[in-house]
Amino acid sequence: MDGFIYVLFDTSEPDHIRYVGQTKSAKRLNAHIKEAKYRPIRSHKCNWIRKVLADGGKVQWRQIDAGTDADDLNQKETSWIAHYKSEGHRLTNSTDGGDGVRNPSPEVRAKIAASSRGRIWSDESRARQSEAQRTRPPRPPMSDAQRLKLSEARAGSKLSAEHREKVRLRLIGRPVSDLTRLKMSIAQLGQVRRPLTAEHRAKVSEALKGRVFSEQHRARISAAKAERRKVG
Repeated sequence: MDGFIYVLFDTSEPDHIRYVGQTKSAKRLNAHIKEAKYRPIRSHKCNWIRKVLADGGKVQWRQIDAGTDADDLNQKETSWIAHYKSEGHRLTNSTDGGDGVRNPSPEVRAKIAASSRGRIWSDESRARQSEAQRTRPPRPPMSDAQRLKLSEARAGSKLSAEHREKVRLRLIGRPVSDLTRLKMSIAQLGQVRRPLTAEHRAKVSEALKGRVFSEQHRARISAAKAERRKVG
């Protein structure tokens, strides 16, 4: 057997099906619960699971069908979703089954991005998004092993010139709080700066041409230089 079809339900309403899925793993229910509790995902399914748990309830599952291969599972998942919908069950599935658009191709991703570009959100929609961000469950801290894996995965990776330019443009004019400036200053204390290359010096010179610094800005630069000389 390649896998099976299952349903999720609130144990207080075992006949009210809320989700239909397919899996090969006996631990799929735990994955659903962890996803809702620890990841900031705002899907219909995750929101439903969070509400059940917040109300002191329990989410459970049961197998309803089996499949011999991936195509068989996709077909049966689609059929079961259609069946439960026709019976009036309020399913939380985001697709009609059969893998839907869970892993869209680059072409589909491009279409989604194009349709969202330039979209103007209403005040009501912005308020809902803001509230969702404020009330989302906190992400558990990463373990040392997770941090090490992340560090190893990023080792040697470099941003493309296009990516760097996007980051630079996004940061232009962005206000920096006094607390953030203080943290940046403390982080740089004691650091030994590598000498700039001729190309880097030319870029800095070009960027500063014609720029007029305020008296307050000049004073901060002088103070920073004096502090670095003390440390050196």
